[in-house]
Amino acid sequence: MVIKLGTRVVMRDQGHLAMDRLFWVVSQAARLVSEGREVLLVSSGAVGLGRNQLGLPGPLDLTSKQACAAVGQNLLMDAYRDLFARHGLKTAQVLISPDDFSSRRTYLHLEKTLERLLDLGVVPVINENDTISVAELEDWTAGRSFGDNDKLSALVASKLGANPLVILTDVDGIYTRDPATDPAAERIPVIESHRATQAIQTAGRSYPGRGGMATKLE
Repeated sequence: MVIKLGTRVVMRDQGHLAMDRLFWVVSQAARLVSEGREVLLVSSGAVGLGRNQLGLPGPLDLTSKQACAAVGQNLLMDAYRDLFARHGLKTAQVLISPDDFSSRRTYLHLEKTLERLLDLGVVPVINENDTISVAELEDWTAGRSFGDNDKLSALVASKLGANPLVILTDVDGIYTRDPATDPAAERIPVIESHRATQAIQTAGRSYPGRGGMATKLE
């Protein structure tokens, strides 16, 4: 099972970790592991945490975002390590860039490493390697950026044959239009086919994240 946590789930608006939500997610993940599930987390939040830690205001240039990612990733992993340790579980940090999926040789090494970690009972915590990969930090373009880890979680799930992929966000499902701006928007409980997604309006992103419903559907 692959569980993806977006920036809005991991962080509070003030820039701190949302520890109550993380505690709940980790507790549920630990229960699944105890029941025999192999669980992988794909977690955003490193850039925002690093920015808060460094106290950097205003718009950030690319290099500053990379620096924030380097600082914040450490804080993010500290939190996951401590929370999973309460359940007797170990974690592993796995940083991935888009090119890792375009090279078959690199991907096969990645796949073997993830499978070995799962065999050892370790919970991999996966994130975009923002410190060296600039595609995700720049304004994302189709086919290159993972879209705040939405595409990354889907790639990991499909490559490892995971079932299911659970994407956690601050909206309780997919709507016909943005429910934050359109009170007439209706939640869609089940999407039966790809064709049914064509009528869904998915403009906009989820600040401070870089994804949104469009990348989740894609």
